[in-house]
Amino acid sequence: MGTLSISDAIISPWSWELTSKENPIYPFQKEPCYWIGGTHGSLEIPQTKVWKSIKIEAGGNLLPVMKTN
Repeated sequence: MGTLSISDAIISPWSWELTSKENPIYPFQKEPCYWIGGTHGSLEIPQTKVWKSIKIEAGGNLLPVMKTN
């Protein structure tokens, strides 16, 4: 299962232009704009924060999740 939302016409703080500081005409928002997830963890972009379980084992979805920078 997964979720994918794509739009070019919504107002939100989660656009590449507002989160990457690539173009100074856009006001910076300290929010991620992309999340990539997998079996062993997830990655926020452009902040490059990694989220993962404290232990990789059976029942990993029931274990606490930690963030690293």
